[in-house]
Amino acid sequence: MEPSSKVYVNGGVGNDWGIFQVLDNSNTGLQPIEAQGASFTVVDDLAPATLRITGYGVDGPPPGFGSLGTPQNEYSYTQQTHVGPDANSSGTILRYQVDTQSGSSGSPVIGESSGDAFGVHTHGGCTSGGGNNNGTSALNTEFWNALRFTTVLVDQKLENGITSVDSVGRWEANQFTNYAVPKSFDFTIGGTEVLRGSPKIISAQKYNRWNDPAEVTNHHRFQIAITTDQLISNFKSILYAVLNETF
Repeated sequence: MEPSSKVYVNGGVGNDWGIFQVLDNSNTGLQPIEAQGASFTVVDDLAPATLRITGYGVDGPPPGFGSLGTPQNEYSYTQQTHVGPDANSSGTILRYQVDTQSGSSGSPVIGESSGDAFGVHTHGGCTSGGGNNNGTSALNTEFWNALRFTTVLVDQKLENGITSVDSVGRWEANQFTNYAVPKSFDFTIGGTEVLRGSPKIISAQKYNRWNDPAEVTNHHRFQIAITTDQLISNFKSILYAVLNETF
């Protein structure tokens, strides 16, 4: 997990959520979605009639069932799942009669028929006499925007890697709009952005390549991932550029 990527709100039922970026596995080089071959589609919609929660809560014998200060068994913190009815979810609050345990917070609230995630489980509330458990819906605007967008720094630097120069073009409404750098954008995760480095010669240097050492195309199409944090147009001296292109 990338600590600096954490975004969260601890605002009580209906406004309790957090997201973060994950790093590649140090052994396999894979992201979790690549290693597991599975993911959830999150939708900002009303909860369906039947919901499922799958998580890794505590477990143990009655009456405590592994909760704080009570005995736990070998099934504690192993994967658990349960299905139950929606209980009049509304607005940013998900309400459901689906069993959960301590430690289940953060689990997706899944539509049983679609397999989509409608929010995140956050609070218990069921008792032996009834009630319901609760979560934060993806209808929470701040939560939804945090899931959809990632802040990306777009910059353009001289060969020293320090000095930012001029502007970078972003393709918008069928034309490039130039933005002075450095400039932060909220890009859509999974979306595509087309950027163009400056065509000017500045301090006897000109555009050479973007972040990726293998990518020399100036009008470049970038696929935005949740891990995308910066896109940098790099300048090189004109002499270097001429020699590189000639030989």
